Amino acid sequence: IALHAVLLGIFVLVSWKLFNRKKLGKTIEGPFPLPVLGNALSFGSTPHVAMGKWANKYGKIYQMYIGHDRHIVLSDLD
Repeated sequence: IALHAVLLGIFVLVSWKLFNRKKLGKTIEGPFPLPVLGNALSFGSTPHVAMGKWANKYGKIYQMYIGHDRHIVLSDLD
């Protein structure tokens, strides 16, 4: 029973986090983050290349997550 309670708690926490991410980020597009890690695995050894690809795909302003932290990226001065 304790394992079921822990699993239910984790499920509720992850669902709540994902719901809030979608609610906060409706107007700004960006790559879909993984739970806990965010977009950290997408960087690889060349994060500037990944961020350049995201700028081409999502526009001059996009959002990304590192862990649970949301970052708004501005890729152009204009």
